Formats: sequence, structure tokens, C-alpha cells
Amino acid sequence: MYYRVGPYRLIQNRAGWRVRWTKLQFGGAVCSIPSSFATFRWSIGCFTAGGPAASLFQAIVCGFAAWLSHSPTPFWIFAFTAHMALLIGIFNLVPCRQGLQFSDGEQLRRALRGGALLDELKRVSLAEMSMGTPLRPRDWLTELMAQVLDTSTICTPYDRYLAYVHLLDSDNADAAFPWLARYAAEWTKADPGEHAVKAAYYLGVYQHNRAAADLWLKRASTDKSLRPADRLRAQAAAAWAGGRNDEAERLARAALVELDEELPNGWVEYQRARLNYLLQRVAATAPDAMIVG
Repeated sequence: MYYRVGPYRLIQNRAGWRVRWTKLQFGGAVCSIPSSFATFRWSIGCFTAGGPAASLFQAIVCGFAAWLSHSPTPFWIFAFTAHMALLIGIFNLVPCRQGLQFSDGEQLRRALRGGALLDELKRVSLAEMSMGTPLRPRDWLTELMAQVLDTSTICTPYDRYLAYVHLLDSDNADAAFPWLARYAAEWTKADPGEHAVKAAYYLGVYQHNRAAADLWLKRASTDKSLRPADRLRAQAAAAWAGGRNDEAERLARAALVELDEELPNGWVEYQRARLNYLLQRVAATAPDAMIVG
């Protein structure tokens, strides 16, 4: 659970609440994380319609208040508010999207039409579901991921990112790499730093490519909203690829401490599995282990 106020986010963890910087976003928003897709179409439709309905209700109330006003000042205040609420409600009903952000009208259109359009909306919710429930990425619905994993299907960069996470959590690193390569090739500075540190982790741990891991870690260095555990995991991978075993172990264990403070969920377990795998690689390449072998 979290609340956002300007560029700051209040995040709940085991110890209580923590303040974390995030990218500044304008306007207010209410988010809903589904626990399953059993009634997703109905739920997303009702939840999304609540925004325009609230704007319409505000317009009616303020319009009625303006009609009852007996002096110019309150009349113009209520009339202006009523017009703005009505315009915002109408604007939100225009079907449009920007990246992973869908307008209320676009979400309602997808809920009504169903099919592939609704499935994409479901996939956008997958990561959030794992962050709010025990659902691991490896357990994401087969029918949703199959549409992406079928290479004949055109998918978005975010779908490729989801495919990489799903396959890596399923212990299929070789199959995960092509999806990492596809979304990494289209990465820009506007994309989340989280995507960059995942590339740094894979290239450091699975390909032992120190230069590439350092490059992707540098690309994420300016993202202040990056979770400490994500950054530490990528730094540990780059350190191990560079032969700095002690530093890699220290950073990986520091990342595990950060995860221990988080509320338990499927995404945390996925991250913990990645760190434990890195620690296994560190232990296997330690000087003592190599001598024994």
C-alpha cells in the first residue's frame, strides 16, 4: 500500500511507513490491484466508470449551487467549478493511451470489447498483482503469457519485459534472454530504471559480462525512484562479473536485508530468489570452493 504526495511516496513496510522519492506526476489518481481475473472485466469497468461519474456528480452539485446563488461571487465560483468538472469528465472519456497509461475511456472501451484488448489491460496489472499478493511471476496466467511468448504475436515493450521476468522466475534463463534483448534494444532514458538494473543483473550473473552490466547500471544511476534492493542487486551482479566476490556478497546480502523490510508478496519472493542464485554463484567461484573442486 502507498500514498503519493507530489514527488514523494509513502510506502508501507514491516516497520511502518517509509518516505521515498518518485517522479513528479500531476493530478490525482486512485489505483486498484485485482487479486484475480475472475471478474476482472466487470470490476475494471465499474471501477473506471467511477471517475467520470464522480466528475459528473460534482458538475451537477456545483451547477445546482450556482443556480441557488444570490450574489455574483459564489455564482461564478460554483459555475466555473461545474464547467471544469464536466470538461474533465468528458476529456477522461476520450479513448487514448500513453505508454502504460490508459484514459478512462480507453479502459472502458477495452472492457466492453474484450478479447486481445482486454488481455493487454490484464497484463498491465500482472506486476502490480505480484506486488500486492503472493502471486509469483512464474505463476502468471498461462493464457495471458502465451499470447506474448508466441513470437508470431506483435507485443509491446512492456509485454517483452513481462515475458523476461516470467521466464527467469520459471528458472528458464536461456529462454528469458531473447526477451531481455528485445526490450533492452528499445530502452530509452524515459523508461523506468528498474528495467535497466534487470538487464545489468542478467548480463552480470548469467553472461559474466562486467562491461555490459556496468553500462546498464550507469543508465539507471539517475533514477532516484529506484528501489534500494533493485539497485543493490544490480551492483552485486556487476561486482561478481568483475571478480570482486567479497563486494558482490556484501551487496547481495544488503539487498536481502532491504527485502526483509518489505511486506511479503510474490514480487519480493522473486527478487529474493534472484539474490540467492547470485549468492550461490559467488560461493561456487570463491577461492576456497575452487581449491576444493
